[in-house]
Amino acid sequence: MSCHLPLTSSAIIQPLPTIHPQWLHLLSYFSVYPYLFEESQKKMSKITLKYFDIPGRAEPVRIAFHAGNVEFEDKRIAFPDYPEVKKTLALGYLPELEIDGDVFTQFAAQLRYAGRFSNLYPSDPIAQLKADEIIEIAQELLYKAPRSEDKEEMKRLREEFAKTTLKKCFQYIEGLIEKRGNKFTGGDEISVGDLALMGIVGMIESGGYDFIPTNFFDDFKGVKAWYERVQADDVVASYYAKSK
Repeated sequence: MSCHLPLTSSAIIQPLPTIHPQWLHLLSYFSVYPYLFEESQKKMSKITLKYFDIPGRAEPVRIAFHAGNVEFEDKRIAFPDYPEVKKTLALGYLPELEIDGDVFTQFAAQLRYAGRFSNLYPSDPIAQLKADEIIEIAQELLYKAPRSEDKEEMKRLREEFAKTTLKKCFQYIEGLIEKRGNKFTGGDEISVGDLALMGIVGMIESGGYDFIPTNFFDDFKGVKAWYERVQADDVVASYYAKSK
């Protein structure tokens, strides 16, 4: 259950009221206090997202910040500069999110944080679980994709991956979409889970996932229709319109 009270801009910039501890749990349940905190934080925090100048894993985070009207520095690293930039990164890889000097290195955590500003990461525990599951599936599909320095070996492994793991995952996802009303992976509303998975589908369809056929989703009509809905959703469409 979620209850967002209408707030004026003048109310947002005022100091947060002192709330008796006994009321905090109830306010959190109705999403009032978190809303006040998020509105205040996104105006005051200095947020920098570092990634390459490509969509990749950072794109869902960028879209989620855009949806929440969060001001952040979208710092894009040129590939030739990466060897030097890499030396400065906490764990040596991107994306990296910095908030008021604190560094956060994990994509899924970054995406959940960004999604909280616009309810793309929902407040309901079951809705959260649905979104989290899709994020983790998207992560697994990236990390489990076979790699090899030998091009022919890589081709063989990736083609086998497409016929087994990738096929099984998208059969499962297509079933979820159908079961939950043929809209989004979690049901009627788009979530950070959809944004994470959108990146994987787009990568495959554009040929960016080496040796995975671009027509892979011809056998997944439900996933293709879902992908079109995600791209057409105001959250995503407005981001790309602004980015042009």
